[in-house]
Amino acid sequence: MELSYFPLIPIKLVMDEYLDLSILTWNIRGALNREGKRQTRVLIRHYRPLLVAILETHCQFGRVVNFWNSLGYEQCAISEAQGQVGAVWLLKSHDCPYVINVMDIYYQAVTLSVIHRGRLWYFSVVYACPYLCGRQQLWNYLACLRTHIDGHWLLMGDFNEIVLPSEVKGGVFSVNSADKFSEVIEKGRLIDLGAKGSLYTWYRKESGVLKIAKRLD
Repeated sequence: MELSYFPLIPIKLVMDEYLDLSILTWNIRGALNREGKRQTRVLIRHYRPLLVAILETHCQFGRVVNFWNSLGYEQCAISEAQGQVGAVWLLKSHDCPYVINVMDIYYQAVTLSVIHRGRLWYFSVVYACPYLCGRQQLWNYLACLRTHIDGHWLLMGDFNEIVLPSEVKGGVFSVNSADKFSEVIEKGRLIDLGAKGSLYTWYRKESGVLKIAKRLD
């Protein structure tokens, strides 16, 4: 999912200024395995992103730093996993022309300030806890972070939550959980930028049979 806050200036005007900016966010589910590295090379060659965010890494960044350097990327901000929870690596290309500074690092999110052509904006990558109590901590954190951001704000990543019954197939739709996430979007004055492609981004199967599917990202 991608959420954005654009104060005062129309969205199209802001986005037109960043047509040369490509950001790749990927829940890799293991950054060390051979297939993950192969797919990484394919994505990098195809999209040539200036910024790359890797989620659910299952390893420490130090174990793959040489791999990313070989692709032309260096770390911006690293939030390592705490057990099976968290892990957000935010990388930039070696020739990235933007002035980038780390604003904050949280175990479920990292936030940068970015300056481009004299304009300042903020970028957060989120990998929400799979457990409800952990996500509530994230929602509280984002609400607090919002009070320190005065400008355009882009949020991307895996929020591990949905807001509409149409975003889940199978399982149970939790109105309470959806309302809490919707409250984050509303109070943050954020806009869901939508998505192209498959309606669902996460699946669970049992004995080869699809049990549940959700649009979590």
